[in-house]
Amino acid sequence: RTQGGPDVLALEALLRSHRPKCLFINSLYHNPTGTSLCRKVAERLLALAHSEDFLIIEEDVYADLQHASCTRLSALPHDDRVIYV
Repeated sequence: RTQGGPDVLALEALLRSHRPKCLFINSLYHNPTGTSLCRKVAERLLALAHSEDFLIIEEDVYADLQHASCTRLSALPHDDRVIYV
């Protein structure tokens, strides 16, 4: 995990080798790092979900603690690739 969300390069390697059907993610205030998803990483995750054919389950357990600049995958155009919980 990086300051802006998942390490996209590491994730791409894992996607190629494991071919998952879904990715479970905390976009905001990731536990235990406390980092939140940035827009650039969010857009790359959505592109990967489309090209690699998997769903993203976005858990937003800290929704009540949000601030105005938070990026949520479910708020971006996602071609029905995101399940918001």
